[in-house]
Amino acid sequence: MAEKESRTVSRIFEQERFTHEYTKVLLNTAIQLVTKGKSDQVYVSTGLPLDFFNAQKDEFRQSIIGLQPLIEWKSGELKGQKLKTNIKDAIVLPQGASAMFSALINSEGRFTYPHLMAKGNMMALIDVGFRTTDYVVVEIQKDSSFTPNVRLSGTLDVGIVNLHEEIKQYYKRETGGADLNESHLSRILASQQVTYRGRRISFKDLILESMNSIATNISDRLKATWVEEADLFDAIFIAGGGGKMLEPVLQPKFDNRLELIAENQFANAIGYLRLGNKVFSRN
Repeated sequence: MAEKESRTVSRIFEQERFTHEYTKVLLNTAIQLVTKGKSDQVYVSTGLPLDFFNAQKDEFRQSIIGLQPLIEWKSGELKGQKLKTNIKDAIVLPQGASAMFSALINSEGRFTYPHLMAKGNMMALIDVGFRTTDYVVVEIQKDSSFTPNVRLSGTLDVGIVNLHEEIKQYYKRETGGADLNESHLSRILASQQVTYRGRRISFKDLILESMNSIATNISDRLKATWVEEADLFDAIFIAGGGGKMLEPVLQPKFDNRLELIAENQFANAIGYLRLGNKVFSRN
């Protein structure tokens, strides 16, 4: 929906988007797809950006517990059905910290990097998303658990949306004022060019320049926060769809120490799932 409906993008990515009606529709549609309509007793594990986490987590959690709005299916496997989801309980976790969990612990509950799990070790994770970049630093505890260092963790208001805006502005200049629909962005990012009224417009230099600008922005702001602490990190992981895209230009800015984690685009979701399973099964 975000890719196809250009007007929707500016609304669904607002800071307090969890209060938006579309969030409820998307959440319940996803749940009903996963459960194939059998969604009477559902447990949800999800998250918020670090900078919004403390202020919004309780309100967000309460807003999604209980009987949800009716979803009427117009197509797909559930076509013709009208379903309501009943969310029995929910936990809200901090983005970035959840991605770190999926980076360090695999699906079998074993340490992915056992040599890094010694007490006192510090690791960082940079999670580049569409609108924001989360960063988290954790310190390994005696029992191999880890807790975020709040002073060294947070959210930057920079992401792949900045690249999208640069492309749209460049397109507007090159075409004499035409607007570029969001649905064409993925094609331009893949081919780095587009044909407009028979004329080929190249985006190759612009994309590289914009990616370098975003990477510089992220690295400069992180280094200002981490200062000399960054030199002592035992590992620096990178996650997110934006992280995978920017990894080549971010690497030299961090002395080629970045480790792109597996399933990087879904790192937070995987972390929510694994942590949620632990919490709900224990309760």
